[in-house]
Amino acid sequence: MFLVVVYNDVANSLDADDKWNVLFLKQRICQDLNLNPDIYCLSHKKSRGYELMHEDHKLLDYNLTTNCYLYLHERHPKRCYFVFCYPCESIRPALVTFSCSLCQSAFIPVCQDVDSMICRGKCSSNDCNSAEAKINFSCTFMSSHSPTVFLKHIKQNSTEIFCAACMSSEIDIIICLCEEEGHSLCLECFKKYTEEYFYSGMFHFIDNVGYTISCPAGCPNSFVMDPHHFRILGPEFYSRYKEQSVKRYLLSKGSTFCPSCGVDWQITNSRGNVKSPGIWHQCLPPVGCGSLFCSSCGWNCSQLDPECSNNVSLKCFCEEKHESSKNASSANSNSVWKSLKLRVDDAESRKYINETCRSCPGCKSPTQKHGGCNHIHCSICGFDWCWICCNTWTAECLSSHWL
Repeated sequence: MFLVVVYNDVANSLDADDKWNVLFLKQRICQDLNLNPDIYCLSHKKSRGYELMHEDHKLLDYNLTTNCYLYLHERHPKRCYFVFCYPCESIRPALVTFSCSLCQSAFIPVCQDVDSMICRGKCSSNDCNSAEAKINFSCTFMSSHSPTVFLKHIKQNSTEIFCAACMSSEIDIIICLCEEEGHSLCLECFKKYTEEYFYSGMFHFIDNVGYTISCPAGCPNSFVMDPHHFRILGPEFYSRYKEQSVKRYLLSKGSTFCPSCGVDWQITNSRGNVKSPGIWHQCLPPVGCGSLFCSSCGWNCSQLDPECSNNVSLKCFCEEKHESSKNASSANSNSVWKSLKLRVDDAESRKYINETCRSCPGCKSPTQKHGGCNHIHCSICGFDWCWICCNTWTAECLSSHWL
C-alpha cells in the first residue's frame, strides 16, 4: 500500500508493506530524505488527534489505509528540567506537559524551546487549529503541589561540567549562568556567591531583568534572569531580597525612607518632578511612625521630651558638618524642627555617629570605615564613592586618595 509521509510540510509517497514494523518504515523514509533516523519518530492522525507510533509495532496494528498520512518529526533528546516547589520548599525535577494554548487539549509538540517557553506543534483536537502550546511544569514528587516555578538556569550535570568556584565535577545539578562560556556553579557555591554579593550591596538593577547578579566570571549580558532562583537560599533570605529589591528600585526613582520605621516617601516638588533629597520630613501617621527625619543624611528623631531639663537643641549631620551648604540652609529655615528637643542619650549616639561616619553621596546613609582603602561601595544603594572627597569614585581618586 502507498503511504504519504509528511516532513516539514512536504508530502512524500512511499510504497510500504503493512507487515513492516514502524522502525523499518521510519528508517526507509529517513534514508530517502537523508536524515538520521535515531532522532526522528512517526505519528498518525486519528479521529481525536494524533498518536505517536511505537517503533516495535507493525503497520497493520494501526489499521492504516492506502494514501494514509503519517507525520515524521524530530524526537527531542530527553532533558531533565527543574522547578522550585513551594510546598516541598526545595528544588524538584519537573514533569513537563503540553496543552493547547486555546482549548487546553493535549498537544503534540513538533518544535519546542522549553527554556524560552515556546512550543509549536499540533493540537490533538480536530476542532482546533492552534499551532501553539502552553508548557506546564509540575513537581514529580507530588503533581498536585502548587505553586511551582520553572528554574531555567538549573540543569542536570550530564556532561560533568566543573563548578567555576570549587572546581568539582562530581555534582548532580548545576546553575548555568553563562551559556556561551559554560560558566556554572554548584548549588552550595551559588548560595555562598549570592549571599556574599547581596550583603555586600553588589546586586544591580538590570533593565527587563530586575535586581540580580551576573556571571561570576564577569561575562557581559550574563545574569540570573529569574529572581525565583534566589528562593533556593531559603524563605528568610528571599524575604530580605524582595525588600531590598523594592528599596533599591524606589531609591533610584527619587524616594526616601524613614530611618525609624522604613516607610517609603516620594520626594516631589509642586510640579511633580523628583528633586534632590535634603530637607526635613515627617513620617506621617497612621501609615508612618510620626518621627521627623532628614532625607539628606538619614538622621531621625522619634523620641521627643520637651520637659527634660537636660535636652539639647536638635541638629542633624547636615547642620553640623555643612553649615553653609544648601542642605543646612533648608534645615535652618525650618523653625519647627529647630524648636524640638532631643533626649541626651540620642544626642550622644548622634555625636558618636557624626564623629565616626560619613554620608554616602548616593543614599545619604551614615557609613563607617574600619581600615582598608578609601574606595567605598555602599551596601544600601550600590554607589561607589571616595572616603576622602565624598564624591563619585574616579581614576583621580584611585591615584590620589587610594590610601
